[in-house]
Amino acid sequence: MSSPYILVLYYSLKGNTRAMAEAIANGIESVDGI
Repeated sequence: MSSPYILVLYYSLKGNTRAMAEAIANGIESVDGI
C-alpha cells in the first residue's frame, strides 16, 4: 500500500495565509505514516 500524499497549496500576499499553511504542514508532518 502506498503512503498518502498531502499537498498544502496556498497564495499569500501579506503572510497570514502562509503562516496558516505552515502550521497545517507542521501538523501533517507530526502524524506518523504521512
